[in-house]
Amino acid sequence: MSYVVETIFLLLGVLSLYVSTVELEFWSGITPGGGFIPALTGAFLIIVALMGLIDKHKFRVHFKPTLSMFLPPLFILAALGVSYLVGMLPAIALMVFSWLKWVEKYSISRSTKITLILILFTYAIFRVWLRVLFPMGLLDRIF
Repeated sequence: MSYVVETIFLLLGVLSLYVSTVELEFWSGITPGGGFIPALTGAFLIIVALMGLIDKHKFRVHFKPTLSMFLPPLFILAALGVSYLVGMLPAIALMVFSWLKWVEKYSISRSTKITLILILFTYAIFRVWLRVLFPMGLLDRIF
């Protein structure tokens, strides 16, 4: 049986736990340090990997990869690539619209409405309220 995904999760979890506890500050005074969230993430990855290993061993799951299971990471990678050109918000908008239109088979108007609402909420929360600057991409340097 193939345990590739579980092994990768387990190794990433151990690496994240190691880096967060040895190289980063886990706790600083009365507040969590920079290694706190990576430690939680590493522990979570280890737990998920172990659960997957136990589940596969117990039930002898046979895994057949299909194209549809690779669509989410492909869309995310495409959005990351596009974000270097046009910026983060337009790339996310394009990714969400594309997903809703071609994968979920929504109409153009419904895809547009949902995408606009998502982008407006994202902009309001991160840019207006939290004052986080979004990466603008290469187009910002040109114009």
